[in-house]
Amino acid sequence: MEFRTRAPPSLFPLVYQALLAIYLRVGGQPRDVVLSPFFLISAVLSWKLAKHIEQQEKDKNKKEKKESNIAKIRKAKSD
Repeated sequence: MEFRTRAPPSLFPLVYQALLAIYLRVGGQPRDVVLSPFFLISAVLSWKLAKHIEQQEKDKNKKEKKESNIAKIRKAKSD
C-alpha cells in the first residue's frame, strides 16, 4: 500500500493573488493588502457567529414554547 506524502494544493494562494490583483487595480496601497486577508477572515467569522447566535435564539424560543405547551396540558389534566 502506498501513502501520499504530498498535500493537496490549496486554493488560498490563488485566491489571495486574485484579490491582491483586484485590490491593486482599484488603487489600493500594497501596505493595506496585508490587512485585507484579516478583514476577510474577520467578516466570515462574524457572519458565522451571527448565524450561531440566531440559531441559539430560535432553539431557546422553541424550547420555551414547548415547555409552556406542556405546562398548559398538565394544568388542564389537573383540573
